[in-house]
Amino acid sequence: MERRALGLTGGTVGTIGLGTATWGRGTDLDEARAQVSLLVEAGGNLVDLAASSWLSGFACEALSDAGLRREAFISVRLPASGSQRDLLSDLDQGLTALGMEHADLWTVEGWDPHLPWTELVSALAIGVATGRARYVGICPSAPWQSALVGAGLAMHPDRPPLAAITTPYSLLDSATAEEVAQVSQAVGAGLLAAWPLAGGVLTGKYRHATPPDSRGAGERHAARMHHYRSPWSRPVVDGLCAAAEGLGSTPGALALAWVRDRPGVAAALVGARTVHQWRAALAGADVPMPTEIRQALDEVADEAARVGHDGDTGSGSA
Repeated sequence: MERRALGLTGGTVGTIGLGTATWGRGTDLDEARAQVSLLVEAGGNLVDLAASSWLSGFACEALSDAGLRREAFISVRLPASGSQRDLLSDLDQGLTALGMEHADLWTVEGWDPHLPWTELVSALAIGVATGRARYVGICPSAPWQSALVGAGLAMHPDRPPLAAITTPYSLLDSATAEEVAQVSQAVGAGLLAAWPLAGGVLTGKYRHATPPDSRGAGERHAARMHHYRSPWSRPVVDGLCAAAEGLGSTPGALALAWVRDRPGVAAALVGARTVHQWRAALAGADVPMPTEIRQALDEVADEAARVGHDGDTGSGSA
């Protein structure tokens, strides 16, 4: 698997990162450990831990193998809160729960209107200066927030750069993702593409029915899944499936390849409930994307965005 620089930093991540939203929610401990092992064996390293993962202690157990922990690049993603003190306290609590001395990447998710943006910038800088985090990132609610934080860090030479911006990025998120991509290029941050498979919609598994054990059958992501499965998305899925059939590949592999090759993308975060699903994602890490196929997918995604994309944003991985 290819490794890419995380923005303007010296940190590097594999092009496929492991999302952990299903850990403890359908993915048991043995499977979680196996997922991390398979990631490292494939040449990857990025593991994205949301707050829900480490609060239960599940992630701490899954990463208890010291060898895997050394090989992995751990992103700890925590929600925005109302003060610098709260942000740093939440980070301290998260690291303690994980049994970690530091996060490789500390990502602040969302935007608290009660938190002055200058305090957010200061907290991120303090996180690195005190050794709590090696690098810092943001998972914004709107593209301008990334621009503000990235510029705020860049204005002071003694502060770290914004290393990463996490945002939904897929063939069904192209409109909003392109806005964030422009910001990432301006501030020198790498893009971490969340939901690159649109909750599994871009694998084609929802074309004719809803698998009973899938995200589409649950309530946790009901609004997002309803959005991805609306009529406007059908031409994109059909086009992707046709391209995959012609190339002897799979829709999921081509969907990941499309995201991988977008400007500024460092890694795509894939959440896999089972080891089987994770193996399939890793197998597609180096699948080539012919230029003519990419252009055709670009066109169908742009048309779908004009017809029905409402610009919804969020986080996670799928």
